[in-house]
Amino acid sequence: MDFKDPEVAAGATRNIPCPHCGRVHCVTPVAVLRPGDPELKELFCGRLNVIHCPDCDRRFTLNVPLLYRDDPRRMLIYCLVMDDPSRWRETEAQMRELILRLFEGAAPEEVPQLRLTLSRRGFIEKIALHSKELDDRIIEFLKFQLFRRKEGQIDPEEFELLYDFSSDDAEKLVLLLFERRTGKPGGAVHYPIEVYRELAELFNGEEDWRKELELLFPSYYVNVDRLLFE
Repeated sequence: MDFKDPEVAAGATRNIPCPHCGRVHCVTPVAVLRPGDPELKELFCGRLNVIHCPDCDRRFTLNVPLLYRDDPRRMLIYCLVMDDPSRWRETEAQMRELILRLFEGAAPEEVPQLRLTLSRRGFIEKIALHSKELDDRIIEFLKFQLFRRKEGQIDPEEFELLYDFSSDDAEKLVLLLFERRTGKPGGAVHYPIEVYRELAELFNGEEDWRKELELLFPSYYVNVDRLLFE
């Protein structure tokens, strides 16, 4: 799938065949989300752009490009679902070209912070972290440490770790394990929230550590996979 601007795709009606029976559906998928939109709840519940086909009584998801934009906080999160996530470098380069065109001549402070995700689960995670004012780079750093530890080692080829936005325990940070191939849950890792706060203080307070974080995640694709599968 090629890199596309969801602002252009927003409101575009299209004919989509059901992948199960072939019936053609005329639909207008949601492409752009903002804080407070009711469609955000649909996204988090797994119902956004999900079509029910009355002919075969089955559902399917339209994996159109999605954009979350929080203009007051100057944040853009882009989702492009890809069958081959290893193409993130190519997609990141295409995104960079688009942003350069959109913000040509703009002052640095006018350019929003940007994130690229390659799955719906990753898209939801980024929105949740942004909403709770958690630094996603530090979360990915924590994941990296988990994958690297020898005791109770987690296989990064088999599992991915995602932030649990549903946890209501303010004193804990929970990362959920999901099977990459099936998307099925496979357990959870619990951290005291103080671990995150200490890392945030370290990375934000020490210039050398701040530069290290920038080297680990230098661009839009802030994901532990860029460290694990270089």
